[in-house]
Amino acid sequence: MSTAIKRVSTTNIPGEEPLDREGHDYKPLPPRVTDGHYFDARVPADIIDRVRRDARNSVYPNSTVEADTIRKTDEAVFEKVRILEDYQIGQAQSMLERNKGRVGAALSYVDQIDALRERLRAGEDTKVIAKEFNALEGRIRNREISLLQGMAGEAETVEAALADPVGNAQHILHLMPLDFGRTAGLVRN
Repeated sequence: MSTAIKRVSTTNIPGEEPLDREGHDYKPLPPRVTDGHYFDARVPADIIDRVRRDARNSVYPNSTVEADTIRKTDEAVFEKVRILEDYQIGQAQSMLERNKGRVGAALSYVDQIDALRERLRAGEDTKVIAKEFNALEGRIRNREISLLQGMAGEAETVEAALADPVGNAQHILHLMPLDFGRTAGLVRN
């Protein structure tokens, strides 16, 4: 029985291709793909700023072409921002419509607590009022507070998105795959 010894080498001897442990041709990965690194295949985080900066930093044959190119670039970029801003406005309107009754319900609880306070001041039995108050407080704690906190969180998110439409657009675009950026005309290569 003969034992074959396979060469295990990753050296770059001129004229020889390196082999892996099984003796197959081996081509080392580029440095950015080795352990601990990965390809970020998303649209760059500052893509809108980058596109606008590239248009402004390019060399043009004359100032008319430069001004026209910058204007067209800004119009194209801000059209994409407007699409996302319109979406956020729609989200805000939907949130308001969806939660219209919630604010009214919260105010009705305040009115109910005020009524209990007035009954207490009028001298009604404290045990009865305390029992009603505990039942009311339980309903508020179990249901309404979490709903109102959710509404507040949603409102903060929409408010932040509408306060900085360009930053929000860059954030949303950064969550998209790189191919989306190419298709949208934001990423060139």
